[in-house]
Amino acid sequence: MYRTDLSAINEELWLLYRDELFNKVCYKGLGYRFDDFDIFDYSHQLVRLMLAFEDIGVFHGVGEKEEACEMQQLMNGKYGFVLTFLFSPPVGPVEPRSQKTEKAYLEWEQHERLRHWAQQEKNQGRLKTLPPEEIFRLSTTAE
Repeated sequence: MYRTDLSAINEELWLLYRDELFNKVCYKGLGYRFDDFDIFDYSHQLVRLMLAFEDIGVFHGVGEKEEACEMQQLMNGKYGFVLTFLFSPPVGPVEPRSQKTEKAYLEWEQHERLRHWAQQEKNQGRLKTLPPEEIFRLSTTAE
């Protein structure tokens, strides 16, 4: 079987999807924010996590459908909320910051704090912890 490095194609395909599809999606003033988002690191973390869970017997389904169902349970918090926050999509306001969009920007900053917290928890091997209360406050001083 012939194999080739598809990373260059993957990157170009991702850029096409990001620029021509995801960046144009907007609902109620919110859209995907991929400015500082590394989709390849995100997907590699998810694959490594799935393989680790297979190794310890968390995933035992045979076939893509069963594995997809088990992954959905994982993302829905079956094994803790760290993964739910870590792998949540980067959605935030698309309009410039103003008095009208301030709440959306505060929520976006809160979302980013949750993703950062979840990354730290995962790196420490803690999946069933809860975020500290101050992360949920909608203020820029919660950091």
